[in-house]
Amino acid sequence: MATKATLSEDIDFYLRSIRVNVEALPRVEQRWSDPEVPAFVTPDDLLADRVSFRDEWRDLMDRLESRLHRPFLAGHMSDAQADAYRALLSLIDAMLPLMGRMRLKPPPPAVLADAATDSDARSSTVAN
Repeated sequence: MATKATLSEDIDFYLRSIRVNVEALPRVEQRWSDPEVPAFVTPDDLLADRVSFRDEWRDLMDRLESRLHRPFLAGHMSDAQADAYRALLSLIDAMLPLMGRMRLKPPPPAVLADAATDSDARSSTVAN
């Protein structure tokens, strides 16, 4: 079983890794829509690149759920990690239209819903 320190390091790693990938989406979309494709790149290469990216994205969304969302629900994140996770989910939420255009798998609806519920609960606690 993972130690608390190891779990915390894993959470930090996945927070950074997933954020970097989400922040890169606009550049990837731009690359995909760029009509100036180098002559040596074939249509098959372009299709393979997109399929590969979509497969990697699906894996990334699976890791979002398994490596971040489950520890978040279980209370295994520090306050700073939980705040970073909520910020990541907010970024992902803002990117949903882009993900749709790119035909990328969105995070499971429960992930976004649980984060919104948690945020609402924290807001009402702070207000009381």
